[in-house]
Amino acid sequence: VLRIRGVPTAAMSLQNVELLTFFRNKDARGWRATKLELQEFTMILEEHPSVASAKDANGWTPLHHLAGRALNATEHHVTMFALLMQRVPESMLQKDQHGRLPQHLLKAAASEQATEHNIKMLDMLLQARDGVAIGIDVGLGYCCAAIFHMNKIEVIPNEHGQQTTPHWIAFHDSDIHVGESAKVHAINDAENSLYDIGRIAGKSFSDPALQTDMKELPYKV
Repeated sequence: VLRIRGVPTAAMSLQNVELLTFFRNKDARGWRATKLELQEFTMILEEHPSVASAKDANGWTPLHHLAGRALNATEHHVTMFALLMQRVPESMLQKDQHGRLPQHLLKAAASEQATEHNIKMLDMLLQARDGVAIGIDVGLGYCCAAIFHMNKIEVIPNEHGQQTTPHWIAFHDSDIHVGESAKVHAINDAENSLYDIGRIAGKSFSDPALQTDMKELPYKV
């Protein structure tokens, strides 16, 4: 029975056997990936795309395996690493059973024997991990925030699980209410509940439009 890191392949899904076979004889301290091995690796990914996200019993993904074998990495090793990052970018943030990310394994290799290839792999990983952008849509009545990471956009919900938050704020003694709770508070305390600020922000106090709006607002401007 083939084993990888002490795990029998019989316990793994059949579609992962080829990838486990690929890794089983790769010495963590002496593997220098060749062009032929890169071709074999690429063929496995093309024939069985799901193996890119496979995990063994230790929680190691293929990205962990490559990172853990980065001590004597070659340019072909770097290419394999880039292919996996493109296929399953989420594996960059997956921890093994000991709480280690792929970057921890790469840092260990670079600290022991820094080479241009393991350093390049670490740079690739950190740049991809840190490639995060946050967007905020500040509308007249509602606002919304979202995060862009790993080529995905995810709306950040507020504390109530809602994807948008009303532009309302209310004050009561030392308490401050924001969003939906401020709208509820306004039912009984409209004078201390602010909204529609976007309509008056930036205007001169003598602006005719502002003077008209002030007549309709329950709070003092």
